[in-house]
Amino acid sequence: MLKISSSSADITYCSEKSYRGYLMSECEIVDQLEARLLLLENNKEKYLWINLDVCTLRIAFNMALVEALAIKSMIPKNHIFISCVHTHSGHSCAGMNLLKYVEKISEAYGNLENDLVEVCSIDEIVGQLNKNEIINRRVELTPYLGDLCIMFNDGCEFDQEEKELDVTQLIQNELAKNHQPSSSKRHVADGIVDNRIHQWIFKDKNHKALYNLVRVNSHPVTVSQGKVGKFVSADYIRPLQNKINNLNNASVMILNGAFGNTRPFQKEYSFEAREVIAEAYFQALMRGIKKNSDDVSFSFCESQIKLLLRSDLGNSQNECQALRKELSLDEFSSPKLFEDKKSSYQIFSEMISSKENVILEGNDIDQLCITDKFQKWEIGPIKLFCLPGEPLVELAAEIEDKHNLLVIGLSNGYRSYIPHPSQSGRGGYEANACMYSKESLQAIINAPSTF
Repeated sequence: MLKISSSSADITYCSEKSYRGYLMSECEIVDQLEARLLLLENNKEKYLWINLDVCTLRIAFNMALVEALAIKSMIPKNHIFISCVHTHSGHSCAGMNLLKYVEKISEAYGNLENDLVEVCSIDEIVGQLNKNEIINRRVELTPYLGDLCIMFNDGCEFDQEEKELDVTQLIQNELAKNHQPSSSKRHVADGIVDNRIHQWIFKDKNHKALYNLVRVNSHPVTVSQGKVGKFVSADYIRPLQNKINNLNNASVMILNGAFGNTRPFQKEYSFEAREVIAEAYFQALMRGIKKNSDDVSFSFCESQIKLLLRSDLGNSQNECQALRKELSLDEFSSPKLFEDKKSSYQIFSEMISSKENVILEGNDIDQLCITDKFQKWEIGPIKLFCLPGEPLVELAAEIEDKHNLLVIGLSNGYRSYIPHPSQSGRGGYEANACMYSKESLQAIINAPSTF
């Protein structure tokens, strides 16, 4: 027998700083940031899902939060699932206050165990966005030049900052010859996207909606703080959440799936743009195909998987800090390093040692490997595989094809981008920032069959 209950907590001021480092007290709070809680009980075993209006959680912070909540709730640590919506206008990782997070979420947990209601059916709705409402931001140039990440800013031209960051000199030359951006020429990526939106509605014996679980596949960057300034919001996630809630008066949790290289197709960063993509997703649901299911079977498993780091990058904090020093002096041991290799080192090393965004920490590395947590959840028609990073569409598509599982990103911590093995080493922002080796990326794809 499956039972659920839900609540939410206001976590707006559980961090001193916002995503771009602004003090929260200096920001205009457009949306109160939330922690949404879903308690599931199956055959008297309890499981807790927590969904946060933040960009990412450091692995160490996530582990500490899980341990504290496990003690307070008496739920086993491996039965707790934490995900983030990936808003770029929420909290800064460096400013998050663990004690405040624990306090607010524990208060919200409160009487959840006394409010459990039996789930008797789950409705599934699958809708599709119209073409180009979201787009793939990676562009393949030539086999020997690799890929380029185009962020689709400023009227969907090349983002000059990103161009400077992750394009090799060869690519720059190629762009100068054939692809020079100008105000009269637009560049639209034609890579694959997952333009679906999934909604699962948990219902009681009277067919009343108890809870909405939703999966989307697009970066929430319509009002990124880097572009709009001192505004705090949950991006398009909040208006979409409100629209679904108004439809059946049940709470909503939105998970992000195959979004690592996709984003809304927008001509400007604005709150109008976030309303546009929220409405597009909502209308996709309204057009969606609905299936009713009395299947409320429940299955959960977790695996700790040991994964190799990329061999072309530093495999410890000390090595990466040394690389940063080399970069700052512009001195390389090998003159043959291409500029994209330099940018790979730069991105990776900064992500490891920066106070703002740590993806590797002192105790993580064991003989050039790290061990990360992956979870598989199957609840009636809901079949999810949860990864600690930003899955690219191609990787998520192969996992779905092989295992009939939908990928969920930003789960139980953060390890940067997770591309398909075929994209490893091809350049572009996401591949440059990936920390896993090509073999490890393939192991992630194969992992569900080993649980």
